[in-house]
Amino acid sequence: MTFLNPFLLIGLIAVAVPLLIHLINLSRPRKIQFSTLAFFESLRESTLKRIQMKRWLMLLLRAAAILMMVFALARPYIPSGLGGISQQGQPAAIGILIDNSPSMDQIDRNGPYLDQLKRVITRIIEYAGSEDRIILEVTNGTSLELPGLTRSAAISVIEGLETANKGNFILENLNTLLYRMEQAPQPVKRLYLVSDAQASQLMPFLEQDPAIAESYDLNVIRIGDEHQGNVAITDIELESSIVSPDQPVSLSVDIENFGRSAINNHFVSLDYQGDMEGQYQVNLGPGESSRYRFELIPGDDLQLTGSFVLEGDELTFDNRRYFSISIPDRRLIAHVRDRNGSGSDFASYLAPVLDAAGAANELLEIIPATWENGLFDGNDLPNAILLDGVESIPHYVMDDLVDYIQRGGGLLFMPSANGDLQTYNRFLERTNAGRFTGIEGNYGSFNTIDRVSALREGHPLLEELFDKTDDEDLRVNLPEIFYHFRFEPAGRSGSYRLLDTELGRPILMEQQFGEGRFLIYSIGADPGWSNFPVKPLFAPFFYRSVLYLAASESGGLEEHILGNRFEYELAGSPDEIFIEADGQRVIPDIRTAFRGLTISEDARGWSPGFVKIISDMEEKQIAVNQNIYESDFTTLTEQELVDILNKHFRSVNVREIIEGGSDVSGQFQAAGADREIWYWFIFAALFFLLTESFVARLFKAESIH
Repeated sequence: MTFLNPFLLIGLIAVAVPLLIHLINLSRPRKIQFSTLAFFESLRESTLKRIQMKRWLMLLLRAAAILMMVFALARPYIPSGLGGISQQGQPAAIGILIDNSPSMDQIDRNGPYLDQLKRVITRIIEYAGSEDRIILEVTNGTSLELPGLTRSAAISVIEGLETANKGNFILENLNTLLYRMEQAPQPVKRLYLVSDAQASQLMPFLEQDPAIAESYDLNVIRIGDEHQGNVAITDIELESSIVSPDQPVSLSVDIENFGRSAINNHFVSLDYQGDMEGQYQVNLGPGESSRYRFELIPGDDLQLTGSFVLEGDELTFDNRRYFSISIPDRRLIAHVRDRNGSGSDFASYLAPVLDAAGAANELLEIIPATWENGLFDGNDLPNAILLDGVESIPHYVMDDLVDYIQRGGGLLFMPSANGDLQTYNRFLERTNAGRFTGIEGNYGSFNTIDRVSALREGHPLLEELFDKTDDEDLRVNLPEIFYHFRFEPAGRSGSYRLLDTELGRPILMEQQFGEGRFLIYSIGADPGWSNFPVKPLFAPFFYRSVLYLAASESGGLEEHILGNRFEYELAGSPDEIFIEADGQRVIPDIRTAFRGLTISEDARGWSPGFVKIISDMEEKQIAVNQNIYESDFTTLTEQELVDILNKHFRSVNVREIIEGGSDVSGQFQAAGADREIWYWFIFAALFFLLTESFVARLFKAESIH
């Protein structure tokens, strides 16, 4: 045990005060002979001795109370890592986990957070012994991978420390730090976390189970006492569901004000191919966000890369967000149908629509396929699969179809008039879409039983399908229904009714399943079901349906968020694969995947921008951006910190170093303390005072008696 304010121990002199009072009270009075007091001679000697013993007991209690109060004022504590038993003088391995996230670029009245952090860690190191070793680690980016350092070497590392916008790897780097501490020969282990207590930085501890280091006491030192405002680009969304070289691409960008004050006269622009494409003025209140829409025209390139730029914000690390959009050089469409079609005299009208689409759009490659071949052969899987009037879905292909949609494929299903509803439903239920419950009408009767209701605008299938002004009503010659299967949607999330009958029956449903899309018709593609195939709407509607389904697997934004392991799936089996990031090439980990190969890399040293995937088959660019939560500087309270960290460590002691305050040295020593125990001495002093009061009452009562 030691003291933070040892100079106050001079107060121990006060213990002499009750002793002096006691000695004064012991002075003997002068004897005067008085005959009437003679009866006091009969007092027993034992009673006098008992009174004298109680006086000494009161003296000891009063002295003990003063002693405890003096100790409490001197602030006694047990140093960290001692576990309640003093081990001072023994060499220690001092592990310091340093928050080097972008939030440390904030500035408050004591200066930049990073400078405050450096000063605090330097003082911790200065209090280390000559035989102690300092093990340093950072929360963001690549591990420092340093051995135990002497005080001078550790201070030199701290002086060169900078913030890193390379992703939050606090758990991974903490485990590295703990491993090095376990390997250190020093018998005493002391663990520090120096941070501004940014909530998002410490949230990974909530998701981590089980405990990380139950045998360690963690000393948390907080930096900063003000919350600086920040405005950030938080998200980019590709609004165009169908990406094609011949169509404009619409992008939206979200801007959020994380500060407590309104912001004005900020600007957001689109940087595309070195030119600024459009600009919006940004004015946001505290905590508000807004979305801004941009449009660009693809050139001959099949990959669009650029960034959105925010101007006017002081903290710039999150003022640029990158995007990469892939436009596939072809879309492979597998057309599956039974040889006998629907089993009737009518043939599917979908085939001529697809042939015309393939002839008009060189990106579309239509291939006929059967369950036995051409569907999942090899690594070159189709971008979309059309099930056109199949009478059943074989059990042996269901797993492949479900996995295909989940991984981003697009599937269109049109039933057969002779279809097996039982096999249909087995497949539909596995995709959370719903089920067929019966039949209405007569196939090929041409007797109208219902009609398609008015089209719902707003879905990507209907975007740019009609040439009309915004205020012009949509006028379409709607199909009549002769025969259809009753479909009951499952009502799960991700479902959308595109076409209904006037009686409210679903004709076309979209179900989002995993990363892919599933379009389900309750009618077939021949005139025995409806007159839809002979309507002008039929051909363009199905053409866009094919593009829409194919776009779910290929094309779209390709982005990696820092703080996660990078993974990317490549089609085919290239012989050589590299990842080029920040001017360096690395060979990624490779494993066989559903469509070809999956490559992965830990990505700890990456910065926002672009990385290239280079193989002997293709070269692609992937956008790299910071996690949006890095932009939110909201901090945790002391109690919230303890609640989050307590389940991972034996104990958690939170300290906030106040620079410029009195007794800074004492604050740093306290920051290294496992437990302050001054309150134990306060309790002891109160106990002694209460006991003294009780003894005094007994003494008074006996004296009267």
